[in-house]
Amino acid sequence: CGSEKLVKQFRNFVKTIAPKCRAEMRENRSGLHLFACSGRFAVEVVRVLYSECDMALARKLAIAKKILQTLPRSDDTT
Repeated sequence: CGSEKLVKQFRNFVKTIAPKCRAEMRENRSGLHLFACSGRFAVEVVRVLYSECDMALARKLAIAKKILQTLPRSDDTT
């Protein structure tokens, strides 16, 4: 979540990885904008962001590694 501009940029980035992802931005009660994808689309985003990363927050990298180790690659994200 974050400003409209930031979340829109992230959404656009996700759509380059998973064009069929239909998740849309929304605004919560406090004015922050949110964007979330799930399922195979989220797995592919995690793969792109973390599969070869050298630097990340430890807690996020641990979760990403767990996802990448347990779920097969989906080739149906485009």
